[in-house]
Amino acid sequence: MKLHRAEEIWLIIGVGIIILSMVFTGYQAFAQGMAPPSGMETIDPQKVDETAPFDNPGVFEVGENEYEVVMTLQVFNFTPNEIEIPVGSKVYFTMASKDVVHGFQVAGRTLMPWLYAICKCRY
Repeated sequence: MKLHRAEEIWLIIGVGIIILSMVFTGYQAFAQGMAPPSGMETIDPQKVDETAPFDNPGVFEVGENEYEVVMTLQVFNFTPNEIEIPVGSKVYFTMASKDVVHGFQVAGRTLMPWLYAICKCRY
């Protein structure tokens, strides 16, 4: 079957966009560690407050200029609700939601924890 030249061009463009999207997503997932939750780490939303480390939320110094922030999220409430960390520190966020998907944004980086999310950032 012979395709019209314009159809061939648009077919190549469409396939190219799909391949480019797959490469971009793969780069983010594997090189930058931005993969969605794997399902390997799950938590019962009804027992978040009883499950370590979420039974003791807060900011913890884990090394020189490195901090871990353990947070629980629920409607109209983030625990802890204020976080202070020195500029230039490496921060590990470990979050769990007690109810629904929540958005969480720090300095232009958006996290969307549903049941359990971990993010390693430098601020």
